[in-house]
Amino acid sequence: MKIEFYDRKQSLLKTLVFEGYKQYSGKYWRADRLVMTNNQSGAVTTLIFNNYHFANGYNPRDFEQSSLGAGQ
Repeated sequence: MKIEFYDRKQSLLKTLVFEGYKQYSGKYWRADRLVMTNNQSGAVTTLIFNNYHFANGYNPRDFEQSSLGAGQ
């Protein structure tokens, strides 16, 4: 999968490429590497993920603003 980002002049600014897909828990496909390339400067940033966890006991209310208070 690839996402292209454009600047206000509609010139290609950055490209994000998802690589190394693996299946977790027999049903969730996730990329292990995300590579962001700045097409104007040539700079590249790579994010590497591992050990994805699913069914970890969280519920949607855990992510509401009131539950995410500072220091709690």
